[in-house]
Amino acid sequence: MVESPTASDNKQSWWCATWFRCLLVIAALVVLYVPALQSGFTWDDDEHLTQNPCIIGPQSIADIWTTRAARICPLVLSSFWLQHQMWGLSPMPYHLVNVLLHAGAALLLWRVLLALRVPGAWLGALLWALHPVQVETVAWVTEMKNTQSGLFFLAAILFYLRLLRGEGRNGTNYALSIVFGLLGMASKTSVVVLPAVLGLCVWYVEGRVSRQRLVKLIPYVLMALAASALALWTQDLEGANDPQWQRSLPQRVVTAGAVVWFYLGKLAWPHPLVFVYPKWVVNAASLLWWLPVMGLLATIAFTKRWRGVWLALLYFIIALGPVLGLLDHYFLRYSFVGDHFQYLASIGPLALLGALLSKLRRWAPAMVLAIFCVITWHQQRLYRDPEVLWTHTLQHHPTCWLACNNLGILRYKEGHEEEAVQLWEKALESDPRSARTLNNLGYVHQQHGRAQEALALYERAIENDPSFGGARYNYGTVLLALGRIAEGLVQLEKAAEITPRDPNVQLNLANARLFSGDAPGAMRALERTIQLSPAEVAPLNNLAWLLSTLPDASLRDGGRAVALMTKALDLTSPPTLQTLRTLAAAHAEAGNFNEAIKTASRALEEARRQGNAAMANSLQNELAAYRQDTPVRFSQTR
Repeated sequence: MVESPTASDNKQSWWCATWFRCLLVIAALVVLYVPALQSGFTWDDDEHLTQNPCIIGPQSIADIWTTRAARICPLVLSSFWLQHQMWGLSPMPYHLVNVLLHAGAALLLWRVLLALRVPGAWLGALLWALHPVQVETVAWVTEMKNTQSGLFFLAAILFYLRLLRGEGRNGTNYALSIVFGLLGMASKTSVVVLPAVLGLCVWYVEGRVSRQRLVKLIPYVLMALAASALALWTQDLEGANDPQWQRSLPQRVVTAGAVVWFYLGKLAWPHPLVFVYPKWVVNAASLLWWLPVMGLLATIAFTKRWRGVWLALLYFIIALGPVLGLLDHYFLRYSFVGDHFQYLASIGPLALLGALLSKLRRWAPAMVLAIFCVITWHQQRLYRDPEVLWTHTLQHHPTCWLACNNLGILRYKEGHEEEAVQLWEKALESDPRSARTLNNLGYVHQQHGRAQEALALYERAIENDPSFGGARYNYGTVLLALGRIAEGLVQLEKAAEITPRDPNVQLNLANARLFSGDAPGAMRALERTIQLSPAEVAPLNNLAWLLSTLPDASLRDGGRAVALMTKALDLTSPPTLQTLRTLAAAHAEAGNFNEAIKTASRALEEARRQGNAAMANSLQNELAAYRQDTPVRFSQTR
């Protein structure tokens, strides 16, 4: 007798098929993104990860949550901190985590589309996961902000849909949805659109949004308001509200209309995909610039009769809300659009495409997926290293000042100064107010001893961007070199206020304070430098010298000076003349003149061997004092 399958057999078969699809998506994306796994770090990865003091030290993970270092993504920075503890700064694991997060988001999207009963849910999720426009997010380590926040965003939606469908325990689904929503907003504040998206889901599932449902959305709205406040604050700190980037309300509205159509166009025809697209010259007085807005409104009105199409379109616009250009954000200084900004928004149109393709013969969606895979594989080469990225950007956007500026920095570090200067001058043609480019050109003049030319460029940089600490730091160092101590000190003090975590600024600030007669202030700056950069020898040496030689006895501490120099010697092999000289002074201040004589004699012998007459003369005088059991006192000639 032939027995029919039981319910348990069907359930087991369903779970097997589900797990198989999950593993298939993960494996396929890992294989597809092999070029990204072989890439290094690129633009902005330094600020977020490789040079972030909250991650690599000396600050800690606590500073991510308690200071302005949080930026708009404290949970992502915390994830970077955790990864750094596990595998340091090897780029491959970071890329792999990003790919796996993207795969996880794709699987959650599949479940969300199933919960919404969207036709072709599996295909829609695949189209979204494999689309070339996602490469910028998945291949760029910094944009783990997108993949991590996207994972939590979709999880929040999925559990809310389970609540709407009455699946499982309502209280548990509601609590998990709120928790994942909070985690998403802590990963990236673009998830503040979640309350509106959930409201849209309620409308789609139930046909209306009741008062009861609105009440349940209140916690999400409160979270979104808090996250939005954080985003506006951090964007303001980073210069998003700079007056030179201000636009009128009509300009913002017409820009928003153009942005929506631009992103739809890139989804339909993903070529070329450029890291920084040319920035439009918006003319709100022209009727042509209002056509995209009017076309968008007409499309919304026309598609209302098809609930699925309307859902996809409204979701797309809502998810793009934070980056439409209606509100200021930092990237607007470079361009009004960027591929990574539509990571979550692209779900709507691509899910709709999946629903349409699912009604065709299998070869049609298979061909579309194959095309996406080929372009996605090819697109990843741009993120191999910064040079490839900026070179490609200039091929499609020759006047991109950001690309010119950053490629110029790479050329300068490679020793191609002339080419670097040409790129920076080209950048200034595109943006004459670029403080960073002016600063770079000023630095070249400074290195060649052209102090007045350097000062003029630094002054222009500071005038255009008073909050740019790099220009103030360089300006201050040139003023110090010219003997204009008071002026230099003012600039370095301001630089330290703007970039309080830069050890170089603190070190030079210490010198300026010392030359101006503020020894205690100099010592405080050196203490701060050591805190920020504990493995640097120069601040250890300089502070130990002051602790050993200052005329004011209340400021001297021979024991501390010896401890500092012991640490400095552990960091230098073989020891330098300067460290030996300072160690000898420290021993003398501590009253251990035998060690002082021994160390100074060793340094004197080495100075003579090297032919360093000035150092030999200083050591000979200090050695004579040690033989008389007399410590040395501060001299600005060091």
